[in-house]
Amino acid sequence: MTAQLVPTPCWVRIALVPHRRRHRAVFAAAGIYNIAWGLFTVAFPQWLFAFAGMPRANHPQAFATLGMVVGLYGVLYLSVAAYPEHGWLCAAVGLTGKILGPIGLFQLIASGTWPPATIIICLTNDIIWWIPFISYLRDARPQPPPPGVSIRTTSPAPSSTCTSRAAAPPDSQRHPATTSSPPLHLAHHQSAATAATPDAP
Repeated sequence: MTAQLVPTPCWVRIALVPHRRRHRAVFAAAGIYNIAWGLFTVAFPQWLFAFAGMPRANHPQAFATLGMVVGLYGVLYLSVAAYPEHGWLCAAVGLTGKILGPIGLFQLIASGTWPPATIIICLTNDIIWWIPFISYLRDARPQPPPPGVSIRTTSPAPSSTCTSRAAAPPDSQRHPATTSSPPLHLAHHQSAATAATPDAP
């Protein structure tokens, strides 16, 4: 059976990420923080409005939805912590959100829609993570493969079932014929007939 080729994303590194332990710790912390922040916001969607002295939101479900999105980003950050060589794209998307978020908040503050105290949401969710994320993206940037090596496709190893079936001998080899020795009852009759026949002169 012909092995099928499995495509490999272009952002997957073929070598270990430099400063791997530090990057794993950063994204593990980011993942735990995002999940905790998301759960807290879903449970208490009015907390930011109370903290900033704003009127309570008429539809707190919208802010709770933000908490769910932030929490799901935490799952992606944990995947980067587990496999730093595969996480460049997830980290790039996360950093993009951490840049766009403060831009939107600063517009709300500049227009007077939200008070300056609401900047706390971007300080802890976004701004403090800029430098660690940028450092990881620099270290984990995709690299071209060495000459003569392709990382676009990989060939899966043959399954153990196919291998064991291919190595099994045919039935004729597993059960060799036993024609050289007659059955026991025939051998008894042959020996009796030989004994009854007189010897030739």
